[in-house]
Amino acid sequence: MHMGLWSLTLSTSCRVYHQVARPYARHLTKSYPLSGHHVTTNFLVFEPTMTQRDEFISKYDDVVRPLFQRSDPGLAPVTKRMQEILQYNTVGGKLNRGCAVVHTAQLLGATNTFHATVLGWCIEILQGFLLVADDIMDKSELRRGKQCWYKRVGMTAINDSFLLESAVYELLKTHLGKEPCYVKCLELFLDVTRKTEFGQALDLEVESLDFTEYSMERYDSIVIYKTAYYSFYLLLH
Repeated sequence: MHMGLWSLTLSTSCRVYHQVARPYARHLTKSYPLSGHHVTTNFLVFEPTMTQRDEFISKYDDVVRPLFQRSDPGLAPVTKRMQEILQYNTVGGKLNRGCAVVHTAQLLGATNTFHATVLGWCIEILQGFLLVADDIMDKSELRRGKQCWYKRVGMTAINDSFLLESAVYELLKTHLGKEPCYVKCLELFLDVTRKTEFGQALDLEVESLDFTEYSMERYDSIVIYKTAYYSFYLLLH
């Protein structure tokens, strides 16, 4: 079941761990009961250094500035709101995914990492879109130690999540539109977003399942589609 993806993820993760992640990574072990089985999971938490994180954040304004340069003055309220949405739902995260893209580019010998930084921020904004929507569906209260966005602004957060998603593709076109890799990047983001939405659908179905129907196979599918694609597969491509 999905062994191709798992093999790719595991083999690539091992290489990245030894070459890139090891200096600023830590291992966690979690144990939990699931469908009559006791499951222990060991996994790597990728943590950039404070310097690497600060450098990534320092490029934020340069990356997102095109989103606020609208020629239509009638869109001024939307532009102002977009700034708040991005700041609240994107900048305050751990930024592990975005930083990992930049570090991987450096490992591969890139001297100018601005395009990698753009891709990193696009991944972080994509995650912001997914989390805003997920919090609404899960009726969550807190996200990253703060009030969930929808608890702060109400159901207009639904459209705000759409604005975050559209920002990803606007930034890709603005910064990479003339690059040979543009179409491949665009298709990759679209494909990963679609697969993540499949994972969300699988996760939401769990509420209606009898507990005996919830198996390790179903759990694996949720993890792969809801998290693995945009957390690992997208970064490494």
